[in-house]
This record gives sequence, C-alpha cells and structure tokens, in this order.
Amino acid sequence: MITKKANGARASRICGVAGALLAAGALAACGPIHSAGPEQVYANNPSVTYTYSNDQELLMAGDRASAFCGQYQARSLRSGTITSNPDGTSSVVFECVPLASAPAPAVAMAAPAAPAATPMTYSYSTSQELLQASQNAESYCMRLGKRSSATVTTNPNGSKAASFHCVP
Repeated sequence: MITKKANGARASRICGVAGALLAAGALAACGPIHSAGPEQVYANNPSVTYTYSNDQELLMAGDRASAFCGQYQARSLRSGTITSNPDGTSSVVFECVPLASAPAPAVAMAAPAAPAATPMTYSYSTSQELLQASQNAESYCMRLGKRSSATVTTNPNGSKAASFHCVP
C-alpha cells in the first residue's frame, strides 16, 4: 500500500505540474509573442538646409553643414537633390550621419592620390558634380586629419574647375 500511495502521490504531482504548465501555456498564447518593450519605427538624423546663389556659396554651405553636423559628432552628407527655388537661388539639404556609421561618399570622381600640399582639381558642369567633388576632397583630407578648402574657377572656354587643398 505504501508503494501505491507513493505512486499515486507522484502521479498527482505530475498531473498538477502538467496542469500548471498547460495553464501557463494557455495564458502565454493569449499575450503578445514577445514583450521586449517599445519598438522604434522611425528615426531622423539632424539635417540642415541651405540656399545659395553660386558655386562658391554652395561650397560654403557644405563647410557650414560640416560645422553644424560636428556638434552632433557627425559628418554631413548631402541628402536628396539640389532644388531650384522660384527666386533664382537653389537649395541643398545635408543630413548629419554619426561618424561611426557614416558611409564613405559614393565616388563619382575618384579622389586623386596626391600629397596633402598638392591641390586636387576637378572639372565639373553641374552643382551636383561640384558638391560630389567637394565631398570626395573632404573625405580625402579627413583621412589625413585635415579639412578641405576650395577655390572655384571658370576657364576662358566656359568650363568650370574646383581646386581643393587639405588645410589644418
């Protein structure tokens, strides 16, 4: 009899544990699949928009965007396109991307392999090409621990060129 009682008590305990597990499973099935807290669905880096009238002002806007983004330990990347405004100016938007996750700029024009003292010269015909050249030069100079400085010239034949120097 003692053996039967022990087997009966053990069976009773197993049924109790199984019942508790079944009840817990039923309750879990009614709740969410996972409860890891809030889920981020949208984030936006700081950005800054500048209007400009000429190529030199576009380069200045890029410099100012770099300074603006620097306060967020980020680098500026042009986002979107350059747009023309009804008043004859143009607008450009720069997004601030954290330095750790900032992608290298797309290389539309390869940065010349030149010593820091030698100017990097790019020919361009659109504001978009000028801005890309500026970002390429900035990336090159940043790898040297410097920043870029630019001079824009219009050649006698009407073509345009930008020369970039790495400066302290």
